[in-house]
Amino acid sequence: MGLGLGVVATVACATGARQPVSLTGITFAALPGAMFIPARALGEELGKPVTYDPDAHAVTIGSQQLPAAKVLLNGVSLVRLTDAQKLGATVAWDPQSDTATIDLKDAQIAVKPGDKRVVVDQSNQTMTAYQGDTVVLETHVSTGRPGHRTPVGHFLLGPDKEVMHYSHLYENAPMPFSVQVDGNVFIHGFDSVPSYPASHGCIRVPLTHGNPARWFFNWVDVGTPLTIEGAWTEAYRSHLHRHRHRRRHLV
Repeated sequence: MGLGLGVVATVACATGARQPVSLTGITFAALPGAMFIPARALGEELGKPVTYDPDAHAVTIGSQQLPAAKVLLNGVSLVRLTDAQKLGATVAWDPQSDTATIDLKDAQIAVKPGDKRVVVDQSNQTMTAYQGDTVVLETHVSTGRPGHRTPVGHFLLGPDKEVMHYSHLYENAPMPFSVQVDGNVFIHGFDSVPSYPASHGCIRVPLTHGNPARWFFNWVDVGTPLTIEGAWTEAYRSHLHRHRHRRRHLV
């Protein structure tokens, strides 16, 4: 499919019967019990064209308009799994396999929520969130500066998760959309998120440009695995500085 959305190709058996296609379901901690699927992937599997109207915040699949229930920060629109019924499909849920099945004529789609995981790469100051093989969020971050290093390793996020947390170490500094990493180290929103380490050890996430801090907070579950890897080097910082200086002269 080329969508990078965890789509498994349709397989035809010897009799020509169409086997179920698999799509990765996307879930949000803020919306328990709801599951979402990429609108374009759904439309392609059902053989229907897909258009997105940003003004109406709606997706049209075939001739049926559906609300774009969620939009990833990279622009991929998601629709609720149950909205497939508005396309004339039937949707059935199997709690034993944790899988939903969408049936429409000769098309059958199996939707299963993907496992969540998060990777923070300190080498290039980025955070990438995955559900299954789907990249649901990629954003720049700012990790701990020298003397206040962000810990490296594998963690399970939480148990603390607060819309507004106040620092116990730094004069009750506000930390919006906070998710605990380890001890007093949190992933949280911040007004200033330069592309180099600048925090006291926390992982700063922008509150602007779509507010990835809020988006991440609403998506991530307590207990989601987090890997923090890599190390910032002055050589890489010098490379960024030269690259930006060159771009300024080219504009």
